[in-house]
Amino acid sequence: MQLNPIVILYVILGIVFSIITTSSSLIFAMIVFGLISVYLRFPKVKKKNVHKRMTPFLYFIPILCVIYFSLSFFLTKTSFNDIIKNTLLSGGRLVIIMMCMSLYLELIKKNDTLEAVRSLWSKTGLSWKFMENGFLYIELVLRFIPTIRFEWNKMLNSHKSLGRSSKMTKWKAGLVYVNYLPGIIVQSYRKSEEVAGVMLMRGYGKQYPRGVAYPIVMRWSDIVFGIIFTIILIGMNYIA
Repeated sequence: MQLNPIVILYVILGIVFSIITTSSSLIFAMIVFGLISVYLRFPKVKKKNVHKRMTPFLYFIPILCVIYFSLSFFLTKTSFNDIIKNTLLSGGRLVIIMMCMSLYLELIKKNDTLEAVRSLWSKTGLSWKFMENGFLYIELVLRFIPTIRFEWNKMLNSHKSLGRSSKMTKWKAGLVYVNYLPGIIVQSYRKSEEVAGVMLMRGYGKQYPRGVAYPIVMRWSDIVFGIIFTIILIGMNYIA
């Protein structure tokens, strides 16, 4: 059963909320077991892509754990065993949250969530201009993020061709990219103005709400699944 992207986002946010708020080790273990089961059995999930998305964040989690442990040890009167327990629990929470977000990005195609929201909004028949402008703004932002990534890769490739990449750390590469960033922002802004002008010439703003070329329908099965998940979520947090 293919769930609506809005329902999948709701499930992911519900799991993240439970992980952040629960203090029960049993509930935490149940959530971890459920996520690992989905991760291993879901055929649509590409494990390599999930690992690739999580890897940059995993470098910072040990640093955050060390900072948390140091502050708790020197500034609080908490026992050593409790500090260790809380540090491991906090690190585990961060890892599971990163895993949830990576799974969501892997399960949902680009712009599917926005298209699902637009499809649901178009069914209401409300002629709210600011909502349509908001959808357009988000679409343009998502459209030009790959442009920034392309420019970043282009800059790295140019340094590799000049033989500079071998001596360049990630920190130095970030500082070099900062010099290119204003020009990239200006270029993206000009492209967005061109896209906005073309949309106005094609009739944008003359009819609200706008139609959706390929609507993603919210089915009764999605609603029932969301209700069942809500009941389970409330029950788990009540038990905790």
